[in-house]
Amino acid sequence: MTPELDIVIPVYNEGRNIVAVLAALKRAVAFAASTAPFILMFPADDHVNAPMLDRMVALARGGSDIVCASRFMPGGAMIGCPWLKAALVRSANFTLHHGARLPTTDASNGFRMFSRRVIDRIEVESQVGFCYSIELLVKAHRLGWTVAEVPVTWIERQSGESRFRVLKWLPAYLRWYGYAFATTFLRRPPRTVALKEPTSAVHSRGSGNPDPPVRYS
Repeated sequence: MTPELDIVIPVYNEGRNIVAVLAALKRAVAFAASTAPFILMFPADDHVNAPMLDRMVALARGGSDIVCASRFMPGGAMIGCPWLKAALVRSANFTLHHGARLPTTDASNGFRMFSRRVIDRIEVESQVGFCYSIELLVKAHRLGWTVAEVPVTWIERQSGESRFRVLKWLPAYLRWYGYAFATTFLRRPPRTVALKEPTSAVHSRGSGNPDPPVRYS
């Protein structure tokens, strides 16, 4: 049986947190290394949302190229976040969803599932922080690929130090914030998205979602 999901957990000095996370995944998911059609970026300090993974996989199987874990949709929650960070995060996500019309209420959450097509076809330009996650999201949206979301509970970490650097990463995040608005209001077409050249290997192990006719740049 070919494994269906790869789980990637970015870790930096997460000794106290990672044990609980791996235990939660072991209880809730078939945990194996693979070259899978779906790839999940899972937070190293999250030990409460593993039961949501089956639902995310089901949405990916149904044709969603990106499945976002949302703190702001009905059923989701953000607990214990410092007020300034919470205000920035909520404001950014509110404007991206209602203004730029991104099909998710939580564009900034790094907890996210991608289809193999997203990983193999979209060129990643970001080099700082977790910008790659929102970059892949706004590019997939411009391409017209399907985005879905599930509710999750986010709890401020109880140990260790957050690697989130608001001021340092802000310029990079603002680039993709503007990119999302350009898609909606300036009607930037799919051909403006930088894609990797297709290969036979990519198509042979793709997610099953056919590529739209786009021009490569």
